[in-house]
Order: sequence, then C-alpha cells, then structure tokens
Amino acid sequence: MTVTTKGIKSTIKTKLKPKLTLAVDAAIKGYIAELECYIKIDSDEEIRKIEKKLEDEAESQIRQTIKMAQEMETDVFGFGRKLSINNPNYWKKHKEEWNTLFRNADIEVNVNANISNAGLLTDPYKLQ
Repeated sequence: MTVTTKGIKSTIKTKLKPKLTLAVDAAIKGYIAELECYIKIDSDEEIRKIEKKLEDEAESQIRQTIKMAQEMETDVFGFGRKLSINNPNYWKKHKEEWNTLFRNADIEVNVNANISNAGLLTDPYKLQ
C-alpha cells in the first residue's frame, strides 16, 4: 500500500511544567495512491487502522528527528525562538544554557491523520 500525503500542517511549542517539553502537533491529510494487497478500504474501521499506522510512523519519525537535533545540540526547528516569544522572562534567564536545556528536554508529539481513498476501488480483486 502506498499512502501519499497531500498536506501536512504542524505547530511547535514549548512547555515549562513540570519539565521543559518540546511539543509538536501535526495534522496529515493523505490518500491511498496504490494498493497491492487485499484490504477492503470501504469500511471506516479499515481506514482508521491505516490512519493509526500513519500516525504512529509519523510520530516515530518526528521523535527520531528531534532526538538527533538534541544530540547535536542544534535547535533547527526553532523551539528556542518559540520559547523566547512565549516566555521572554524564562528565556532571558536561561538563554545561555539553552543548548543543555534543549538537549535534555522531553518530547511530546501528537499526530492526527486523515486518509481518503481518492476514488480507488474499495473492494479489490482477490487473487486465487
């Protein structure tokens, strides 16, 4: 099965309680572009299973990417900038130690996927 994304919107934020947390919310819209297995995609239950798998995979990739940035102490996503805007007093106090704070911050990722079948056959031919 191939799922093609046609839109991804994401937001980042930082949370300070109970510990510094880097949070990402992502919404993915996609469609089933190719189906080479026998799955009846005409039921909401099957579509939801596919969406769940996509959400899990996207969450895993986002977490891995953030962890790599943390290990390199490189805030390429702009969490520090977001923190400086939303919590300027905290930022002024801690900006000199940002690399350490960033490296040790918790990660929170929420992904919501919405899949449409894009007009494919919903009852594929089953090979005998």
